[in-house]
Amino acid sequence: MPRPQGSSERPPSPVPGTVAVVGLGYVGLPTALALFGAGADVVGVDTSPQRLDAVARGAVDLLPVHHAQLACALESDSCRFTSDLSAIGTADAVIVCVPTPVDAHRRPDLGPLSGACAAVVSHAVPGQLLVLTSTSHVGTTRELLVEPLAARGLHVEDDVLVAFSPERIDPGNEHCTPEHTPRLVGGAGARSARAAELLAPTASRIHVVDGRAGLVVRGDSEHTLAVYGDTIVPAEGAREPLVIEGHCGVSAGDLSVLARRAAPTAGDGRVRAARVDGYLSLFNLSADEVETRVAVPQQGGRRQVYEGEQTVTREGIDYGARLEAASASLLAPRFTLTALSGRSLPSGLRVRVADGATLILSGAHCRLRIEAQGRGTDATVRGGRETRVTLRGAQAFPHQDHALGRNTFPTSPLPPGMSSPDAAVDGDPDTAWRPGRDGRMVVDLGTRTGVRWVEAQWRTGAAPAARVEFSTDGVRYQRVGALDGRGRVRRLTRSGSVRYVAVTVQGAPHAHDGLVRLSVG
Repeated sequence: MPRPQGSSERPPSPVPGTVAVVGLGYVGLPTALALFGAGADVVGVDTSPQRLDAVARGAVDLLPVHHAQLACALESDSCRFTSDLSAIGTADAVIVCVPTPVDAHRRPDLGPLSGACAAVVSHAVPGQLLVLTSTSHVGTTRELLVEPLAARGLHVEDDVLVAFSPERIDPGNEHCTPEHTPRLVGGAGARSARAAELLAPTASRIHVVDGRAGLVVRGDSEHTLAVYGDTIVPAEGAREPLVIEGHCGVSAGDLSVLARRAAPTAGDGRVRAARVDGYLSLFNLSADEVETRVAVPQQGGRRQVYEGEQTVTREGIDYGARLEAASASLLAPRFTLTALSGRSLPSGLRVRVADGATLILSGAHCRLRIEAQGRGTDATVRGGRETRVTLRGAQAFPHQDHALGRNTFPTSPLPPGMSSPDAAVDGDPDTAWRPGRDGRMVVDLGTRTGVRWVEAQWRTGAAPAARVEFSTDGVRYQRVGALDGRGRVRRLTRSGSVRYVAVTVQGAPHAHDGLVRLSVG
């Protein structure tokens, strides 16, 4: 049964200890009352004597339901209001609810917020949970709380917890009270997400998000980024080239481990590189064609190798790259090599990938296991001679198949009746993409590429009608024709310089039909 308004009976608090609410304006006071109503011990802190006097007299702008809560709070020993900032240090959790007004030029005035955060930092003690709710720009939590706390020797996740949860209050709207409005909570780390427990009484539902968005940013100095959906913008302007790695679905702990791993480095400073989920990305940031060696660190005894030439090293591989001016390249791992003689592959082993099924080995004597496309074989390399190995049953995709191993869309969640389109470009003849009714898939070639033909191989000869579209930006697509032919393989010959190729099936294919291979050359 809910507690009647004005009743002195208080439910057990979902939040242990005391909560300090800094700022008792139209956000802070309802927040304090909601926490008090849920059973928490609350101390409201405000440096304005006039505001404290108005609160004590009940002469504040509140909804009727909140006036009843305030009257109850003023009679209780479990809720008090003060201007003494030292009260912050006595609380187990602190919620900052200071306003961010705009000036005459409609720019946010962060003066009150900066002062409040400085007071919180100066009185913070180990073990506290600090939550910023004020409306502010990207990076405010880090700039005003995380970094100053670290300067005091209080490190987030180890000594204190810090989170951001933007307020969502519509003053005076009795149909949209805080208790009936959902809100977001983003922790500075996994442990800081416990702010969701603290704020549960102040919202209808809490949505916990990882404030780091699964990104690893590599550069020579720290940068603030704004993330809007799938768009990433340096909030303070780009001061140097950055490499941003996206790691979807990883935990905060795993993301920290990934951030500490060594990244690929190019011998030529004009080239940046990254390796995510085995895929090697190369970026030529200059107006000139560049040939360079790229050191690609790989952990453990296995080595993934890519189309072209590379040499095994103790730390990974040394890859030979050639990039056109102002271009990028995304390389899928073609083979995985594992030593059978000794703990690791010998340094100096040279590997040249001829196609999707064949590679040539030389330079160092060893026995090894070679795997690709679900196939594998053992081989022996003898010093002074080349050893050519072809995996039986593997598809010998030529390098001009620009779709092999590339990223595809849509991703999860998929439309009804559709399976993952990755199966059409994974090089495995035992997997196939099921498009469903009027299904559409897109393959990202990684960079703008000269295309002459598109070819599709289906499981049966009763292939569905399908049209092809090209795009350079992934937003605007141009229809270029339909796949033609008889039997399982259908083809379209059409030239263009494109990055994205889309295939749309017309109608509903039979349940046993599926696209085994989509090739672009």
